[in-house]
Amino acid sequence: MESNVVDLDGTNECNNISKRIKIILVGNSNVGKSSLLKSFTKGSDENEPVSTIGTDLKLYEMRLNGELIKLYIWVNTFFFCIQLNIIKDTAGTERFKNHMSPSYFRHAQVYDVGCQKSFEELNTWVKMIEQYSGSRLVKVIIGNKNDLPARAISIQKAEEYAKSINCVYLETSAKTGLHVRQAFVTLVHLTKTIASRAISD
Repeated sequence: MESNVVDLDGTNECNNISKRIKIILVGNSNVGKSSLLKSFTKGSDENEPVSTIGTDLKLYEMRLNGELIKLYIWVNTFFFCIQLNIIKDTAGTERFKNHMSPSYFRHAQVYDVGCQKSFEELNTWVKMIEQYSGSRLVKVIIGNKNDLPARAISIQKAEEYAKSINCVYLETSAKTGLHVRQAFVTLVHLTKTIASRAISD
């Protein structure tokens, strides 16, 4: 499968070894999951380095620190759960909460800063993800739609919650593209760090 490679570290060198990172974007409906993914995969350049594998799964290739990295991306955005190998997109409806298989949750986590309910239900997603994937799973919380004029959740409150569950907190705007790239790159860095620690242990 051919794919353009987006250079995120400003280098032209890339070794032949590639890593696969699976990320699942999970969360409530209407928090901007699909929009966040589209902003990331389409906002980089005219030649989108994205291939669709099935209905929801997308493959995105990028180079980071001279290393080729393949992101397998699904969508269910409200809350980013990460582990080492893929991204998946689901609608975030209640039926998914009851029918997610352990393998589905093995990999990846977003919320709407203007929606109180989506923030309040983060803990439900966290517990469910940990139930299927373990508490050592890398988790990142993303507050999406920070371009909205009015917000229901303050940055301080969101950061305090993220800290209480040992998560990194980031805010994005899928509409403007603000910090979207940073969010995915952060996920990659955290995943690689955890993987390196696991190997050394």
